[in-house]
Amino acid sequence: AQPSKPAQSDAGHGAKPAEKAEDAPSSYQTLLEKLYRTPKEKRYVEKDGLVFDPSKIVRRTAEGVAIPHGNHYHFIPYSKLSTLEEEIARNIPVAGQKTYPKVAASIPSQPAKPADKDEHDHGFHAEHVISKDEEGYVVQHGGHAHYFFKKDLSKDQIAAAEANLAKHKDS
Repeated sequence: AQPSKPAQSDAGHGAKPAEKAEDAPSSYQTLLEKLYRTPKEKRYVEKDGLVFDPSKIVRRTAEGVAIPHGNHYHFIPYSKLSTLEEEIARNIPVAGQKTYPKVAASIPSQPAKPADKDEHDHGFHAEHVISKDEEGYVVQHGGHAHYFFKKDLSKDQIAAAEANLAKHKDS
């Protein structure tokens, strides 16, 4: 079995990606159990109270993961996670997505200066886009980042995001 091979699973089984033995070695279940026993103060927690839970990963990139929180997605860079959280996040099966073992990870892009906008504004701001992958954009928001799927954005928003990324690439 190749660990980087995308897992075949039904869409309805995404909440617990480590259930099938062929998709995830029992070691991942053990790591998840260890993480869930870890006190909250030793886990990654965003300012708005979101506690990192690898079973909720909806998108994995070379730089981090996206997880849902209410009506938006948080993007959490691997560099902010504990060693245990990072190991799980990089390798736990996520339907149809490849893994990013630590040795193969790219260097994360430098985030833009945090915006001083309202911490509760979860809207897409193309001027704060810091990176992208084939399915979406990472947007700096205060002291953390959000993930926006391209499928949820207008053509104008995508064009503005691409223009912002090109501007920063050239500078």
